[in-house]
Amino acid sequence: MSVLNSDIDFRGIYRMPNRKEAYSKLSPVTWVPAAKCWFVTDPEAITKIMKNYELEVINMADELALLSEAMGTSLTHTDTFLLSTALTQNGERHKKLRKAVVNTIREKGPMAESAFETEIQNRLSDVFEQSSEVDLIADVIVPAVRAFVQMLADPDPGLVDRASVLIGSFDPYLSLRSRQKIEEAAAGFFPINPDDPEAKDRIFRNALGVMANDTMVGSMGIGLYNFFVSQIGKRVDQMPWSQASLAATVSFTDRIAMETVKYGETTIQKGGRIRFCFGVNDVQNQSDKTMMFGRGHHLCPGARPAQNCFDIVKREFSKLKLTLANVDMAFSEDGFIAIVPDHLKIRVSHG
Repeated sequence: MSVLNSDIDFRGIYRMPNRKEAYSKLSPVTWVPAAKCWFVTDPEAITKIMKNYELEVINMADELALLSEAMGTSLTHTDTFLLSTALTQNGERHKKLRKAVVNTIREKGPMAESAFETEIQNRLSDVFEQSSEVDLIADVIVPAVRAFVQMLADPDPGLVDRASVLIGSFDPYLSLRSRQKIEEAAAGFFPINPDDPEAKDRIFRNALGVMANDTMVGSMGIGLYNFFVSQIGKRVDQMPWSQASLAATVSFTDRIAMETVKYGETTIQKGGRIRFCFGVNDVQNQSDKTMMFGRGHHLCPGARPAQNCFDIVKREFSKLKLTLANVDMAFSEDGFIAIVPDHLKIRVSHG
């Protein structure tokens, strides 16, 4: 059995632009004492285990109940947010939340994609006229995704500005100071124990806005970076845009083994916690696609709208008669589960 030394900063590897390099130093399946779970980092192992064994997501409702009982506290604003996302639920609650998301996308998805397209077109027509160096995250992607989220979920004003902080609540290793920071961010948007339909609808819309915002910004930003690094020196309108694709922005997903899992000489007992990890990769890769968008009844309903929006990005970029001179990307130190670039700067020359 491979064991990762507990003094290694396993959280630090999630912020690496190419996590595959760090994961390549581990065995396909590694027990990590500091995380109290198994890390599965090899694409083949990920695919085999996810396809051949019965696994379930971590039920956040159960975990929060145990945590509240142990700490002698009641539900917090942060808990209200977590319990309002299908990502963290199982059973009937998951089905209900997922159905609500699917219905919202069916009703408002086309209008949200149209809003995204309009914003992309407006931004690209302006930013490169004003400067030869552009931060695609701040100047293009974020405004377009916000237009999409606003039309899709209609969240409270200021909610998306706090999205990255709120996403941090999925980190199971937070300090008390970090938890307080998240609680303060959640307080204005997620009331505790709402008892009227209007408040429940508001919570649902805000939770949907948080989840859609960071995952779209991250997957598009990293996807563009992965594509641009191999295209430096080329004209943007002559690049092979069919090769560009969304990237995995969720750095891992945790599952509970509902049966004994065997991979090679490694055995994971029933009830063991498994963390499927992956590098910043093209989601067309089967294992990464499974990781990013889930599978079966946990398949992310936002996968298709996200792909449609990225197709818009590719189409509009392919019209630019510019030459790519350089590209640079950096991540925020706050990134853990949802990895969102802090910036994606490109330098171009005209003509």
